[in-house]
Amino acid sequence: MARFIFGPPGQEKYSTDSSSNGSKENPLLENNTMNGMSGRNPRQRFKAAREGRAVSFCGCLGHLMILFLPIIATAFMLAFLIVLAVFDRSEIQQTELYGDEELYELAEIYYASVSSDTISLVMSQYAPYPVVLALASVSCVLMSMVTVARNIQIEVYHRRTGSIIFMKFINYLSAIINVLAYVGLMVAVNFKVTQEDPEYAVQAHFLGFLTFFAGTATYAVLHSFLLWRQSEYPAPVKALFFVLAMVIVGSSLAFAIPIWNGGITSDEGANPVFEWVAVFASALSMGCYLILFFVDPVDDELGSFFCGGSESKRAKRKRVRQPQPSPKQEIDLQQYPI
Repeated sequence: MARFIFGPPGQEKYSTDSSSNGSKENPLLENNTMNGMSGRNPRQRFKAAREGRAVSFCGCLGHLMILFLPIIATAFMLAFLIVLAVFDRSEIQQTELYGDEELYELAEIYYASVSSDTISLVMSQYAPYPVVLALASVSCVLMSMVTVARNIQIEVYHRRTGSIIFMKFINYLSAIINVLAYVGLMVAVNFKVTQEDPEYAVQAHFLGFLTFFAGTATYAVLHSFLLWRQSEYPAPVKALFFVLAMVIVGSSLAFAIPIWNGGITSDEGANPVFEWVAVFASALSMGCYLILFFVDPVDDELGSFFCGGSESKRAKRKRVRQPQPSPKQEIDLQQYPI
């Protein structure tokens, strides 16, 4: 129960029953320590930070763009795979669809198609080739942007929790590896497996694909490790990414090892199914980043990186968003200073 402790005139003191030293306290801010960020676990801190964001049209639009960036990137990568699968089924395998096939029949048709031809072979025969090149280029750029966004999100988490330097190093290393993996995919798409000029075209194609498989598999493992260290995400989400990482690693190794043993000049002996599964699982894993960005949005940091802006400007925007006290609160604050 609150009580007034009277002293000399004009020096009234406000105290509570829990305080015995007579120190001044502002009754309007008696829960100020409860509302602070200290003393909370990471999940409560992230929730409090998210609830304290000001809502604006530009802020909501930017948040939605960042939130759905993984879905857009995954959509382009899946479109790249679907275009090739349909072309393989209709042009290479010469299998017609009549519209009355059951779902399991369609699955059998496309499984027979992708189990017979590798992505490299289908790409080399696709026409017009600029369509494949455009889809692959856009998807690689978007996947790299998602990788950078996730890197910044993890960096913000480590900054909040004071993680050790080793974790920050793993975060940056994994992001660099994944970006280089999609650079490798771009190299593989720009050089066809049947191309004769220049002479190194075939080897460059397979080196690009091997870089993609090795990079995405390594990134999947490192990212799964980093995710398990983040306490704000529930165990089922971490288990989902762990399972996808195992699928990516297993399928990548199963397809890449025969190519490596064959001298990186042919995919003979490699099972095409593993290649399709590896690319699909990598795209699906990146699409699931929607969950990660939804749980812990870092819109200010991502907006500053992708749209420009210094730390001082970002701090100024944060100060502007803070609610200003009303005239009555200002009078009370003067009467009961903190």
